[in-house]
Amino acid sequence: MNIVSNIIYSFILGLSGAMMPGPVLAVTITETLKRGFMAAVFIVLGHSLLELFTVILLSLGVGTVLNNTIAAGIIGIVGGGVLLWMTAGMLKESGLRNFDLPVVVVLALSIHAVLLTLNSYKALEEIFVRPVVLINRPLLLVGILGVLVSSVILWMRLARERDEIEGVNLSGIKSKRRMTPFNLGVVISLSNPYWTFWWLTVGLKLVSDALPGGVLIVSAIYFGHILSDFAWYCLVGAFVVFGRELLSTGAYRWMLAVCGAFLLRFGPYFIYSGGRFLFSV
Repeated sequence: MNIVSNIIYSFILGLSGAMMPGPVLAVTITETLKRGFMAAVFIVLGHSLLELFTVILLSLGVGTVLNNTIAAGIIGIVGGGVLLWMTAGMLKESGLRNFDLPVVVVLALSIHAVLLTLNSYKALEEIFVRPVVLINRPLLLVGILGVLVSSVILWMRLARERDEIEGVNLSGIKSKRRMTPFNLGVVISLSNPYWTFWWLTVGLKLVSDALPGGVLIVSAIYFGHILSDFAWYCLVGAFVVFGRELLSTGAYRWMLAVCGAFLLRFGPYFIYSGGRFLFSV
C-alpha cells in the first residue's frame, strides 16, 4: 500500500477506537469545560507524544519483548488506582455531598452494564437496526434504566442549586487540577491497560507490516492514527465549548458528577482486569 492508503487505513482503524467511550473522553469533556477548547488539543498532544514513543519502540523490536500479560496487568492495577484518585478529585469539584455518593455508584454500575453489553460496533448496529432485540438483553435494559434514574436524581440535587443562573458564563471557573491537559493526556493513556494491550497486539501488527516499507510507511501509520484522535476529540471539545456558554453552574456541576461516575466505572474495572492479566500468567 502507498502512503496515502496507509494513512486512510490507519485513520479509520484509529477512529473506530477513539470513538468508543473511555477515560480520555470523560477527561476531555471536563477539562474543556474548565479550561476551554485548547485543553482538548493538549490532551490529544500528550496522548500522541506517548504513542510516538510507542511506535518508535515497537519499530525497534521492543514489542516482542513486552508482548505478554504481565505488562498489561501491572498497568491495569496502577492505572486503576490513578483513575480512582482522579475520580475523587472530579467528584469533589462537582460539589457532591456524602449522601449523594450512592447515586454516583449506581450510575457507575449502570454505565458498566451498558458498556459491557454494547462493547462493539456490531452490537450497537444491531440495537439501532433492530431495537426489538433489547427484550433479549435484560442487563442492557437495567443499565439504561439505572443511567436514566440516577442521572435524573443527580440533576435534581445539583442543578437546582440557588447559584443556578441560566446562561452563566463558565469561563471564569478555573480547574483545581494541578496537572496540565498535556500531562493528563499522557497519564490517562498510560493508566489504560487496554491501550497498552492494543499497541502490543493490533498496533504491533500494524507497525510490523509497515516496517518493510521503511520510515515513510511507519510514519504514515502513526500520522493516520493520531489524526483520528485529533479529529474526534477536537470535535468533542468544540461541542463542549459551544454548549458551555449555555450551561448554568448547576448543570456544569452535574456534568462533572456524571463524568466522575464514568471514570469510577473504569478505575475498579481496570484494577480487576489487571489482576486477571497477572493471575493468568
